[in-house]
Amino acid sequence: MLKLKLKAFTTALLLCTAALMPALAAGADTEPEEVSLKDLIKTESASFTLAHLPYILHYQKPAALHETVIASDKVLSLSYSGLNNRLLVTVSMNADPSLASLFTDYSAFKDYALKPFSDKEKLMYGEYELTDEQTAAGRWSISFYGYLKKPEDGILPAMYNFLEQRLNFEDGTLVSAQCQIQGAPEQQLESRALFKELRPLCEAVISDLSLEHKGK
Repeated sequence: MLKLKLKAFTTALLLCTAALMPALAAGADTEPEEVSLKDLIKTESASFTLAHLPYILHYQKPAALHETVIASDKVLSLSYSGLNNRLLVTVSMNADPSLASLFTDYSAFKDYALKPFSDKEKLMYGEYELTDEQTAAGRWSISFYGYLKKPEDGILPAMYNFLEQRLNFEDGTLVSAQCQIQGAPEQQLESRALFKELRPLCEAVISDLSLEHKGK
């Protein structure tokens, strides 16, 4: 039952990500034609919430990128795209009460966070390096960076992406910040160099991520 619920939850997140793509493509026209590297790595403090959600999400957002917001009853997702969608930053919050039964312990939470690096069902593979783990009572956190690759599957083209990500789980709420350089396998060297150049942006985005309860 746990595996079925986790699979359903993961599928919902993937559908949410897929829904972002048309909006990102439309938003590309609003981005300045040329943005310098210096401007791309700039961030500014931001907060976001919805009236029906019990938390305020605090984070660092890319100052020069177009913002897209997708929200449902329990899920909030903010994305920032640039470089013709090669660069994608996503910050999300999921306050679904069922998460507490999915992440029964830190091991289950960690397995969920790292599953994309070895997901046979979705043909996704990669390597990662952990940069931080926190397992305090009531609050778990994991941070990592690495690459993900996936062959063409008849629907989506092949990919070879570099990313840095942080996931927090506290008070039954999952929060994630991800910074990703997207590209095709033949762009691997170019994407790796771009990821290295934009690493300061990625580190800023994942390092400052927190929840504030509205009632406190």
